Parts: sequence; structure tokens; C-alpha cells
Amino acid sequence: MRTKLFLSFLLIILLALLSNLVFEKLIINDFDEYVKGNNEDRIYWVMASVEGSYKEGRWDEVSLRDSIHWAMMLGFETYITDLKGKTIITTSDVLAHLSATMLRRMASLFELPTGYGDFIWYPLFVEGKEIGKIYFRPLKRRGYLPRKEEIFRKRGRQFLLITFAIAGGGALFLSLAFSFFLSRPLKELTLAAEKVAEGDFSSRVSLRENRFWRLFAKKDEIDRLSESFNFMVTALQKEDTLRKHLTTNIAHELRTPLTVVKGNLEAIEDGIVKDVNQALKGIKREIDRIIELIQGIEDLTQAEASFFKKGKKVEIDLYDFIKETLSAYEHP
Repeated sequence: MRTKLFLSFLLIILLALLSNLVFEKLIINDFDEYVKGNNEDRIYWVMASVEGSYKEGRWDEVSLRDSIHWAMMLGFETYITDLKGKTIITTSDVLAHLSATMLRRMASLFELPTGYGDFIWYPLFVEGKEIGKIYFRPLKRRGYLPRKEEIFRKRGRQFLLITFAIAGGGALFLSLAFSFFLSRPLKELTLAAEKVAEGDFSSRVSLRENRFWRLFAKKDEIDRLSESFNFMVTALQKEDTLRKHLTTNIAHELRTPLTVVKGNLEAIEDGIVKDVNQALKGIKREIDRIIELIQGIEDLTQAEASFFKKGKKVEIDLYDFIKETLSAYEHP
């Protein structure tokens, strides 16, 4: 029983671990989707700014450089081509026009001038007409910035592991405690039942009156089972004692009238008794005593049956039985 309870709690802990891992996976996926969505939003912002730099069929170089510079600040290396594939402007072109102060600031944030990975291109439109393409790829960040996303993932995993360790450790401790405290009375009941099966009716189980969960008002199933078991064993013990006494008393009480009947029958058979009718009356009287004794046994059996009815008391009228039994001895 204790092992089954412990395994049940252990299964719950494993299910909690599985749900924790699934939850961690979902959180990381959602965070990656969030980062991806942010990058796409930034790309669309840059595209809108670049498309706004195309006016009256030509590019506004100042506005275009500002748009590419903004893309760099957002963490992208970019370049633009026209419909024929000719490069119009690149990130390197914008860097060449930056001041030394701005260039140092940019160099402290990113590894310039090139990014990493493959370029992804998007078409540029003005008034529904395609005017060229813009290419993006991420710049490699310096310092603390590139670590923020990884730190978030790492701390998310640490948080889930810590919560699981606390919850799992607590659940493991409670599983050991409950498997011990819940199985102990059941184990005690099992041992007591085995003793009763061997004929030892003195075995009892202790009630949980002084244990910590008796602070609750209502009795639980184990309490009621323990009380019922003790009542049953007490009833069996009474029944066994009564059975032994009845067996001894019945043997004694039946021996006397049967001996008288046998003696009278032998006397009649041998011709010793002259008044046969009187002898037969004596035999009948002893037989009536036996019948009355049997009736008394039936009454006692009914009284004995009440031993097994918990909380129910049955009244048995033994006055007539005792009176008749005594009268038999008063008028032999």
C-alpha cells in the first residue's frame, strides 16, 4: 500500500515535470515569435521610410541615407537596388558620411560594416508601382545587447527549474509523509485482521484520536473502518466466549434429561417398572425439558445475533425461559 501511494505521487511529479518542460518550450517559442515579429515590424518601418524617400521618379539621397542609418540603428545591414539590379545605396555608403563621433558610437554597438547570415529582400512600391528592392540582414551586436535575448531564455529556464524543484521537492516530501501516515493504519488493520483469522480475538487497532489530522471535525474512512473493525472483533470475541459456554452448558443440561429418559426406557424394557404409564409420563416430562432448553437456546441465539449490529440494541425477554427452567427443578 505504501509503495503504491508513493508511486502514485511520483507519477504526479513526473507529469508536473512533463508539463513544466512543455510550458518552457511554449514560452521560448512565444518569445522567439515575439522577437521575430519585432524584427519584421522594424523592417516594415525602414521600408516605409525608404519608400518615402522616392519622390517624383527619383531618390532623395539625404532622406535615403537617413533611412539606411535608421536601419543600422535598428540592427540591420541593408542595401537597395533598382529594377535593373543596380545598387543604389549600401550601409557602407552611409557609414562613409557619418561623423567620427557617430561612427564611434555605432562601432560600440555593432560590428561594422557587415552583418551575418543571408540577405532577405523585400520589394519597394510607390503608388502601387515597384521601384526596386531592399535587402536586410542582421548586424552582430556588441556588449550586453546581444546577450539580452539569451539571458531572457536562460532566466526563463532557471525560473521553471526552480519552481519545479520547489514544487517537486515539496510533492516528494508530502508523498513520503502521506504514504507513511496513510498506510500505517491500514498496515495495522491488516496485521490485526491476520491475527483474527488465526483465532486471536484480542487484537485491536488504535484509533487516531491524538494524531494531527484529528483536528478536523469529521471522521474519515480510516477512522470509521478502525471503529468498525474493533466492534467486529469485540462481537466475535463475545460470540466465541458465549459459544464455548453454551457448548459446555448444553452438554451438561442435555445429559441429565437424556440419562433419565434412557434409564426409564431401559427399566421398561427390562420389565422393572410396573407402572409403564407413569414411566412414560416421566419420559415425556424430560422430553419437554429438552424442548424448553432448545427454545431457550434459540432465544440466546437471537441475543447473540445482536452482538453484530453496531449501534442497535435488541431486547430479549428471557423471563419465561428462566421461569420454566427453574420450575423444572422445583418440580422434579
